[in-house]
Amino acid sequence: ILTYFVPSNMRVEVQSSSFKGRTFSCEEPWFKVPFSKDRLTDEELGRLEGSGGIEGLDFPPKNEFLPSDFSIKVQDFIEEEREGYEKASKFECPTPEALVAPPLLVWTSDNIEAWYKFDRFFKTPRMTLLLSFHLGDINSSAEQCVLLKLCTKVLEDVLVETTYLADVAGLSTSVYSCQERLEIKIEGF
Repeated sequence: ILTYFVPSNMRVEVQSSSFKGRTFSCEEPWFKVPFSKDRLTDEELGRLEGSGGIEGLDFPPKNEFLPSDFSIKVQDFIEEEREGYEKASKFECPTPEALVAPPLLVWTSDNIEAWYKFDRFFKTPRMTLLLSFHLGDINSSAEQCVLLKLCTKVLEDVLVETTYLADVAGLSTSVYSCQERLEIKIEGF
């Protein structure tokens, strides 16, 4: 694809208010905006082809967040998931079973809980990851409160390049602090 990015195969568009008072060869039919279109001369093309690349101007790195497998995963009910559905169905709720079955607690430790819920209704590969760091009595003084907010902003700044690539790929991220917690949330496809 890079072979197409050459001066002989490019379009240059220049818009400026400094062109007022100049005569143009064409006019846009609906809005009556004057314009001109010209081919680059051989001399202009020669100058462009003779110039090397601009140092520091390059393609962005490969976005590792972009998916490569677009197949939809199918999964049978897990026994614990079926039990949750059976409990919920006692309420005769008209909600589809995919929405009624509760999430499963798949892993737990003193400080961590991991929950899982397979999307059986919309069948989209969506996920939400919420990391919540409990910081104890962080709000005991104004100084500690301000330091937590400052730490949150520094963390956002450190992650900005990575979170930008994730955002381009359809993942949204947020870092925030509230009360005695620092939370990082990632969600998307």
